[in-house]
Amino acid sequence: MKARRLLALVLIWLQAAALALQTGTWVFPSCAAVAAAIGALRGRQVLLSPRQAFYLAAGLAATFIVKYLIAPHELPWEKMFIRTQLALAVGQALIVVEVLQFFVGWQRAGWASPDGVLVPGLGVVAMICFAAVR
Repeated sequence: MKARRLLALVLIWLQAAALALQTGTWVFPSCAAVAAAIGALRGRQVLLSPRQAFYLAAGLAATFIVKYLIAPHELPWEKMFIRTQLALAVGQALIVVEVLQFFVGWQRAGWASPDGVLVPGLGVVAMICFAAVR
């Protein structure tokens, strides 16, 4: 396993732990952590065309928008801040995109892979979203 893949795995685990500690839920963070570990150890990726990658990203965005609209995460009122449920849904979506980087490769060189900068960049945004919980 390359050092960058290991670093990406550790970053995803840290984000999953932050999400679990902030929200008190363990199912989604645990599944994300396990999927990331499997993807990091697996090493092979499915190569997608730019059109397929767009459809995958659009599908994920639609899934998490529907999840937010139908079943937003319930938090005690003392932990709520402005649009906290939306921030958590965005953070969860970003973790899923980061985990997918271990399984899916894009045909655009250098854009999205655990060896690139997408995982740390999305991780920063995800951690900001998780920090919206007081």
